Amino acid sequence: MRYQMFRVILFAATVFSFLFWGCGVTEPTLTPTHDKQTKQAVTTTLSMAKKGDGDTLVYLSKSKLKFKLKKEFTKEQIAQIDEYLATHEIPTVSDTIISPMRELCGTHDSYGWAFGNSYIPVAGKYLGIALSQDVVTYYNALHKYGFSKIFVWGDYDMNLAYLAGFSYDNMMFGIANPQQQQIPTNVGSYHIDEVFEKHSDVWDDYTISQKAATVYPKKVFLSSYKWPSWPYSYPVTYGAKYGSAINSGTNIFIMCDEYSGNCAGHYFSEVYMVDDYWDEFWGYYGHNKNISNWLNLTANNGDGNTHVACAWSNADANSWYDMLGNANRKGINEVWLWASGTGNEVGVQNFSEQAWEKDWLLRSYGYYCIVWRCDSQPCYPDCQWGVGLGEWYISQIYKLGAETYLPYSPSSAQ
Repeated sequence: MRYQMFRVILFAATVFSFLFWGCGVTEPTLTPTHDKQTKQAVTTTLSMAKKGDGDTLVYLSKSKLKFKLKKEFTKEQIAQIDEYLATHEIPTVSDTIISPMRELCGTHDSYGWAFGNSYIPVAGKYLGIALSQDVVTYYNALHKYGFSKIFVWGDYDMNLAYLAGFSYDNMMFGIANPQQQQIPTNVGSYHIDEVFEKHSDVWDDYTISQKAATVYPKKVFLSSYKWPSWPYSYPVTYGAKYGSAINSGTNIFIMCDEYSGNCAGHYFSEVYMVDDYWDEFWGYYGHNKNISNWLNLTANNGDGNTHVACAWSNADANSWYDMLGNANRKGINEVWLWASGTGNEVGVQNFSEQAWEKDWLLRSYGYYCIVWRCDSQPCYPDCQWGVGLGEWYISQIYKLGAETYLPYSPSSAQ
């Protein structure tokens, strides 16, 4: 009788162990941080206990993920992981998978941490974007790439942005001229483009201040690409014109939208980079009036080269990385990206990665289970993981538990 009872207990224990065989892990401990982060997504800090010694951070070029993998993988296996992640939707499952009984031979589970390709804003910092949907959709700009503000030109854009999830408070509306009547009152801010460079026939101090008064206390941003001391109409400079305009109302501000630097400076004066323009705007117009600036998706494309001007030199454009660092040093917490009719979604993704590296965004981070199989026969000894025996391939990759979002590095913000 005792012997039969022992056999029953042993059998039950064996079945139970098989049920939990597979991608069975305990999800890492998550500790909430940033209590003040209410309107933006809540950040969590991930316990790194599971990383372990011997893990290597590998950049996977096809899937564009940074994967922390054990050194057990060969280059060919890493290429398999990259190909699978780039071509498959990865399901998210519970932190513990109860799987049916499976073979002890011909299967192997491995695990890795990965930075994904979705982002959320850092608390207190705001990235805005002016887009066309042939470059990136409203939905992806908000939910994938971490932009919290959106530029709109009219009701059609507002509706698309709102349906994608942007709040009206986070919309910047472009005002075309002083006579424009249909100006929404429920957006967060307004923009008038390059008044004295291109539209001085319809705009002046009076019309700007009058328009700003109708939307007060909401902000009205003017944008300019002219160096402040550059002559407007001798002896008046662009700095004098814009300075007078932004000081005609307490809710009027100025943004720099120079993207490539001062090309003529190669022959006639000192060469000014975009970095210099931001410094000059901030110093000339005042810290309280220059509180945001523009970047361009293709001109400031991350490699430091210009693609819109300066045909004889590529030394004048600064990268997104440079300019987001400039904003950090000045305490500017809002930067806008022009991505309308220029570039593509890969560029937007690259921008967000650099914004993450400069402490403007948090990046998704998750724990993955990789299920390998080997169909060689006989299974043993032909399939032995880690000793080069058998043709191992990926059967499935799971994301275990919900993702968290992490900063790049506290030291990267400068």
